[in-house]
Amino acid sequence: MTKEKRATASAASLRGRWSPEDAALLASRFVDQARFVGRTHEIASPHGTTVEGRVDLRGVNAARGYSLSIKYLTLERLDLSHARGSLHIFETEVTDSRFDKISAADSVLDRLFARCSFRSARLTRARIGRKIVDCDFTGASLRKITLGENTVFERCVFDGTDLADAKLAGGRFVDCTFADVRFSALTTFDRCDFRGALPDLGPARRVRCTHDGSPLPDGWPGETDAEALERDYVDRYVRAVREGTAETMPLEPESPPH
Repeated sequence: MTKEKRATASAASLRGRWSPEDAALLASRFVDQARFVGRTHEIASPHGTTVEGRVDLRGVNAARGYSLSIKYLTLERLDLSHARGSLHIFETEVTDSRFDKISAADSVLDRLFARCSFRSARLTRARIGRKIVDCDFTGASLRKITLGENTVFERCVFDGTDLADAKLAGGRFVDCTFADVRFSALTTFDRCDFRGALPDLGPARRVRCTHDGSPLPDGWPGETDAEALERDYVDRYVRAVREGTAETMPLEPESPPH
């Protein structure tokens, strides 16, 4: 068996451990813990802890059509690697946790994430905020993400991260790394502040941004490509309406997969 197949089998086995009843019980535990204020909340897993001592939530599946809702908690040392389904993490502080290779489109990650790993995570259309510290997004897909108000990333790693079509408004990036990051003509930086490293923004649109306190020139090197994507989208939408398949169309133009 190849390394890739072993990795796939591992993800499948982790997900296969969770019955619908187990996932529902976990969701209820997150709700129950919100009743206790002023402490680090404790979550138990039917699978115990990992060899690293984190609560073993690897592979948990949110019920189809629902999100795993985590609100008003202070959590540490969780491992949700390979989890699948939307996450709604609201007004919650999460530290020393793993979200590697999760598949969690349309998620909300809100308040504070510190020393967390999102390596190779798929977080398409996620909304992320408000303080992200010492987190690793290496190889993650953050296509079409948006930011919460005044979101700050400190010492985060975006090496090999896909930020195509992301709408990044009002974000601050402090001493982050951006090796081989991907931006598209539909990526927008609006009123963003970069401290320390300044990435090559490539075709992305940049409006009222600053670097180390100095204004960056506005620009949109990929504007022509963005207009072409818009025209193509309109043409495809018109055809879809005629064919009665408009409901299968995305809500806005998209860059092709990398």
